[in-house]
Amino acid sequence: MKRILIASPVRKPPQILAEHLRSLETLDTGGFDVGYIFLDDNDDRESSDLLLRFCASRPATVLKRNKPLGTYVCDERTHFWRSELILGVANAKNMFLKHALDHGYDGIFLIDADLVLHPKTLRHLASLEKDIVAEVFWTAWQPSTPCLPNAWLTDDYTLYERHPDEALDEAAQRTRTRVFLNRMRDGGAHRVGGLGACTLVSAAALRRGVSFQPIHNLSLWGEDRWFCVRAAVLGLELWADTRFPPLHLYRDDDVHRVPRFWKRVEAGYDEQPKLTLSMLVRNEADRYLRDALLLHRRFIDEAVIVDDGSTDGTVDVVHECLADIPHHIHRSDDVSFQRDESAIRRRQWDLTLTHEPDWILNLDADEIFEDRAVRDFRALLFRRDVHVYGFPLFDMWSATHYRDDAQWTAHTRYFPMLTRYTPDFQYSWSSNRLHCGRFPSNLGELSGAGADLRIRHYGWARPEDRVAKHKRYLDIDPDCTFGDRAQMDSILDPAPRLVPWRP
Repeated sequence: MKRILIASPVRKPPQILAEHLRSLETLDTGGFDVGYIFLDDNDDRESSDLLLRFCASRPATVLKRNKPLGTYVCDERTHFWRSELILGVANAKNMFLKHALDHGYDGIFLIDADLVLHPKTLRHLASLEKDIVAEVFWTAWQPSTPCLPNAWLTDDYTLYERHPDEALDEAAQRTRTRVFLNRMRDGGAHRVGGLGACTLVSAAALRRGVSFQPIHNLSLWGEDRWFCVRAAVLGLELWADTRFPPLHLYRDDDVHRVPRFWKRVEAGYDEQPKLTLSMLVRNEADRYLRDALLLHRRFIDEAVIVDDGSTDGTVDVVHECLADIPHHIHRSDDVSFQRDESAIRRRQWDLTLTHEPDWILNLDADEIFEDRAVRDFRALLFRRDVHVYGFPLFDMWSATHYRDDAQWTAHTRYFPMLTRYTPDFQYSWSSNRLHCGRFPSNLGELSGAGADLRIRHYGWARPEDRVAKHKRYLDIDPDCTFGDRAQMDSILDPAPRLVPWRP
């Protein structure tokens, strides 16, 4: 049985520390002989009491008390570190490493006290059999900035690959950064140049001499940088795993994210993802809605329907077709698709997020997958290296034929209709009042793939629908600022090239 030492310097407010300790209590340690060592550096008596109660019920625990090294300021923007604080943390972690070596542990799991761990974290990291491996988590280091991982490739915090003799412009740097960030979300383990805060270190690495000791002739600042440089010099590989990301409570108000984290853990969404259908509807009762819902209900888990002011029986059709499936109707009275497509699409997205989706399938009420999607669709949700799927969209010009000419080629491309919701990704939107897309405009920054499940789009299938849509587009955008003039002019073509739809 492997002996693992769980170690942490602790200086956190009680509301954050309580959540961290709760995650330690639920951590799966089966098959391990686990000990704990903490350095109580709290200046809050309530936090010290929480830590003391946790330790009291665990005999194999060492609790050391440290006089706080000075004022440690954390506000709603960031954490303010000073040199003496960094050195204090480095010394504490070196003490932990020595304790693990002296007491014959097979590994030490170093974790920061503001992390909420997935119960499977320790067992999974140990199963990788790496000398140094950290579980990746995501943090917005400054408010309103994108979340970034606790892993990097080179130097202080470089997130893109670059050869020593290679010059990269900003566009290339951004492109390579996106590649790395997507890799940090794909569910696998990857070799990196830097990591920290949630790290399992083997006894073999300890015996080689890894440490958090400062390096006086390098300008890199921070104990994790010193550790990673020393590990690389010793020939030890650094690995970042992305299978069970912890929740990082970097700011006090991040505590509100904890219930969702545990709800996902308890529901097993890391093993069985929840698929939420998101749909915008308006007077669809006598069109294609019933057929769409009766097919899609066979592979979705939940539906969020945004009703854009229907005056017919649309909502009744939804209730009837999804009677035994969780579904939520939201009426949109203050913004309309007819006036501002971007505004209502964003509202649809925001409303869908209130129901805590895992994957979001965004379909219109006149879009219907081919029948084999019932059998094949769910398999898409288990690829951890894909965050966005596109599908070929066949613009049906009748019940049996789709249009195929120079202006109508959607069936030859992949349109994003399915995305994994990624809370740590900063989504942005197009402001176009027309043709803005149904999803955030920057999904292209996430890893994507095409899926060969065809969608039949019946929005053009009736002559009267084509006339109405043509008029609407011209009323909103007479100069075709948001669309293509040639395609606009082709809508009413009396003899387009049509191809039979073949199941």
